[in-house]
Amino acid sequence: MNSAKHILFLVPGFPKDENDFNCIPPLQEFLLKFKSAYTSAGISVIAFQYPYRNTQYLWNGINIFPMAGKNKVYMKPLVWLRAIKTAKNFNRENRVDVIHSLWLGECAMIGNLLAKKFNCEHICTLMGQDVKSNNRYLRSSNNSRIRIIALSQFGEKRFVKQMIKNGASGYLLKDADKDVLEAAIRKVNSGEKYFCERLSLSLVNLELKSENTKSLFPNLTSRELDVLNLICKEYSTQEIADKLFVSFHTVEGHRANLLDTIRSGL
Repeated sequence: MNSAKHILFLVPGFPKDENDFNCIPPLQEFLLKFKSAYTSAGISVIAFQYPYRNTQYLWNGINIFPMAGKNKVYMKPLVWLRAIKTAKNFNRENRVDVIHSLWLGECAMIGNLLAKKFNCEHICTLMGQDVKSNNRYLRSSNNSRIRIIALSQFGEKRFVKQMIKNGASGYLLKDADKDVLEAAIRKVNSGEKYFCERLSLSLVNLELKSENTKSLFPNLTSRELDVLNLICKEYSTQEIADKLFVSFHTVEGHRANLLDTIRSGL
């Protein structure tokens, strides 16, 4: 049995050849780096709408299977059936371990169906416009196998709350580093919620302006409340330690406890 992981990407479009640099450049860059980092992993791509031909081809050593939907509405049901049939053939030959769909639309919908059929994980990368309340795919995904982590340049409270309301389990800002992104994926994949430290504290700071801290977080100790208030005033860990006459590591411990409490409460 082949022990290498097999990842199936479901995408609306894909470069027609290796010289087509304008079709979803971030996806091209991601796949090239992923293939380089995980040489033993199997990668297959089903492109729903573009290219407009329906013959299999290789792109930098990766098998691409276009469904040639041509963005025509009347062809969508046929495209979906073709994609499902193609994915089932993949799974028979080499079990699919992970499905990764792009954008919260038809690819995510088919990804959900296939993930249930194959009993595998489904990851969805979505765009900011995907979280609008009128997105029917978003509304229907709330009780599905998708776990959503939003990556956004917007840290305003209204964006975060809307995303959580629509089913997100995590929310990161776009300048989050690799370690934060990895931590978020691991947390959310285990069924927990994750919000980056800067965003969590920013939201708390907004709440502190209008509500009593103790009523917001009744389980915090008085010392944790002291640390929280100083953090929201943008004191560094060492500055907090000096002000409260405790060690640097003690403050770090309080910060970790606070973040766990904040993330579980958002």
